[in-house]
Amino acid sequence: MKIALSLIVTVLMFLQICKGQNVTSNHDTLSKNEFYNKEFNWRILIPAGFDTVSAEQYAVLQKLGMTDWEKTSNSKVEGLAKRICSYKSTIFNYFEANQQQFDTNTDGDFPAHCLEDDNYVYGTYKKVLFGNAALDTTISSEMIDGLMFQKFKLQFSINNKIALNMYVYSRLFDKKEFTVVMVYTNKAKGDLILNAWKNSIFDRK
Repeated sequence: MKIALSLIVTVLMFLQICKGQNVTSNHDTLSKNEFYNKEFNWRILIPAGFDTVSAEQYAVLQKLGMTDWEKTSNSKVEGLAKRICSYKSTIFNYFEANQQQFDTNTDGDFPAHCLEDDNYVYGTYKKVLFGNAALDTTISSEMIDGLMFQKFKLQFSINNKIALNMYVYSRLFDKKEFTVVMVYTNKAKGDLILNAWKNSIFDRK
């Protein structure tokens, strides 16, 4: 999840260079405005006005984000999350889903892992804040389609006015961590993203 969150800063800086392209993997489908991921049997309706970030541009952003994160946190990034999908509307309204391997036998307790990541992210971004800016975070859990997800909320404020909202939802499926990251500056577009996610479906076999 650290990688997914570190990408947000770079995405916000460079997303204007991205052009929407409907690019999916061989196991995913995009018909009309519905995205389906076969691996997690996950369906989500893409809000109007949101375009796919191309695989090529995402790879560039991921590399830049990793470099930026290593410089900021003064630590080496190990491993990368695999993108499932990513969408944007204008420059500063973005969401993505990704996955990475997580084995409780070797990686430990999953909620504890999420809490450690949340605290790490908060601490890292706190270092780069300027005087009139503030971070506010909330850690909780929430049900999505009957499944419990770990939830991390971050708000970035300038002069007591909210400038950016970030939400991260994570859940362990067997030995894979599924994460959805949402970031927005426009409340109307943010509501579209959040509603799409909260109404998404995980098909049960």
